[in-house]
Amino acid sequence: MKGRYFKQVKKDPIAWKAVVLVGLLLMVSVVATLPAIQKTAYYSTKADPAILASIKENKVIFATICYTGHLDAPGMVTMESWHFGNLTIAYVRMPPDTAKQVLKEKNLIRMYSWEKFKLPPYKFVVKDKGVTYNFSKDYKRIYHHANDIYTGKNITIAVIDTGVDYLHPDFFRNGHTVFKALVSALYLVNGSCLTVNVSGYNYTQMENVYKFELKILKETNGQNYPFEDVIGHGTHVCGIIAGQGVASNGRYKGIATGASLIMIKAFYDKSGYATQSSILNALEWVYDNAQRYHIKILSCSWGYYPQTNLETPTEMAMDKIVHDKHVMIFCAAGNELALPTTIISPARDPNVVAVGAVDPYTNKLAYFSSCGNPVIPPLSPPDKTKPDFVGAGVNIISCASHLVSFPPDAVIKGNDGWNYVIMSGTSMATPAVAATYACFIQYWEQTHHKMPDLHDFVEYTRKHGHVYDWIGKDFITGWGGPVVPSPSS
Repeated sequence: MKGRYFKQVKKDPIAWKAVVLVGLLLMVSVVATLPAIQKTAYYSTKADPAILASIKENKVIFATICYTGHLDAPGMVTMESWHFGNLTIAYVRMPPDTAKQVLKEKNLIRMYSWEKFKLPPYKFVVKDKGVTYNFSKDYKRIYHHANDIYTGKNITIAVIDTGVDYLHPDFFRNGHTVFKALVSALYLVNGSCLTVNVSGYNYTQMENVYKFELKILKETNGQNYPFEDVIGHGTHVCGIIAGQGVASNGRYKGIATGASLIMIKAFYDKSGYATQSSILNALEWVYDNAQRYHIKILSCSWGYYPQTNLETPTEMAMDKIVHDKHVMIFCAAGNELALPTTIISPARDPNVVAVGAVDPYTNKLAYFSSCGNPVIPPLSPPDKTKPDFVGAGVNIISCASHLVSFPPDAVIKGNDGWNYVIMSGTSMATPAVAATYACFIQYWEQTHHKMPDLHDFVEYTRKHGHVYDWIGKDFITGWGGPVVPSPSS
């Protein structure tokens, strides 16, 4: 990127020669070790270590394979599959010899072992010495400059999370739910996610949806609500985006109060985990329904540490959603402490927007917010540096699910028994930035008569937002903290 926000740095020819020499020596050493690797075990750049270990041990392979076109091999059994345009992702079983054959297929992109996803280890009330936290104000809205003019009106944001307590009064705008649809990636109907279209529903109709959920639980002896939230994470996330502040007399609201939401529940109630299957179910639903529901943004406050740097099936699915459906995806950077190389997947993917966390009360980086790789061109260029932005992520007040018992010191009482809860993490910062982007879309379309892109958002943030590194993007705060455009803009 060019422009007034970046200083020119003079190149030191001696230093650059040294960097190149070290790089060449590393490449030579890696190439020299390949024959040794191939002698001791089956080797392929398309498979992760767990797959290669199973092949070496002559075990039956259970793998997620990603391919284009057609791929079939004797002995390979497909148990589940997902489709994203010309990309197919399948969960398969096959003997080790078949796996070796499949790894040689030109249509194969990647062979990956089965993975499990978790919510970043979020906290409730964070206490910092010397800081007095004032919970009488809504600091997420203060930090991101939320206002009542640019509210994300007519923008649809999809959320993949633990479900949502859609009966909370803060999810009703002028008597009707802010949700367009409730989707379950845990319950499938004819191979597709169970979906209830609730656009325009009033409170009584949403109560009937709850009765429908209870009926499903009874008939299936299920352990999981299809849509409701018994963990509390998804409800909090949705409130950060589009909560209306009804239960607090307008004190605690979302950042994009005019936006519409779609909740896609992919996390299991008992464990708090999602499987690769439930996540891919959710992503396939977004891919198939993005145009129908006019989805512009996807918010994902979850992730995991992959076994390798190979692109994962989840990342490949997200890439297709971004490129084919033009949906901007925001992902939590992780809460693994502010140390280099702690960004989780899928936030590490260059095609999604990774969000770190700041304390909106102090305007400082949260101590838990994961960081990326230092910017060292050309090995780690700015466009691949994570995180991309930071958002309000410490002691964030948002909607509490009535099905969850929270720590008493984290609960703020609301009206008629409906409460709010204080949570901290990049899980909270992610929807805050996603909601800010929804407001930015509304502003940009009104002033420029077209959809913005990531470059437009970056430039606006550099000029009007919270900028922590004036030289450029860094691996700690990214481009900075975006803000909602001012009504006077």
